Amino acid sequence: MQKMYGLLLVCVALVIYTTAISIGIAWFAFCFGTFLIGVILLLFAPLLLITPPMFVFSLGHAPMAYGMKLLVNSKQELWEGQLESLNKKIMEFDQERLDYYMTKFYHTHENRALFPEEWKECQSYNKAFFNTVFKRDKLYQKLNKNTPFISTAHGGGRNSKEL
Repeated sequence: MQKMYGLLLVCVALVIYTTAISIGIAWFAFCFGTFLIGVILLLFAPLLLITPPMFVFSLGHAPMAYGMKLLVNSKQELWEGQLESLNKKIMEFDQERLDYYMTKFYHTHENRALFPEEWKECQSYNKAFFNTVFKRDKLYQKLNKNTPFISTAHGGGRNSKEL
């Protein structure tokens, strides 16, 4: 299924590339159809001649790159790359900020009413952190199906056999 999806993305990219080429030909024909406009554009704004086709052409790079990645890499390699990027993202979260929010808002309910803006910021920051941790845990479970995995409060996972 992954290979078919990759092939489909490569085909979409090729369609975008051919569309860009046809737009480029039509644009050049329009500009040089009236010779005066074409020469003026060529002399004073040469980038304007290639901007429309290049804009459409650049839209095909993302599906082509991802499609080739799906065709070349196995599902295991893709999951390992995603796990590595999620681990980097988890490390970017500020541990002191998470601890501060935890002690200030999650252990006392009065502060939630006193500081509503900071409480909203705390909720969004913690939600982003834990969503990343849960995604990482799901990927870890996919990669290591036989290993029971327990996620700790701050995102570090431990094997349950070590407990």
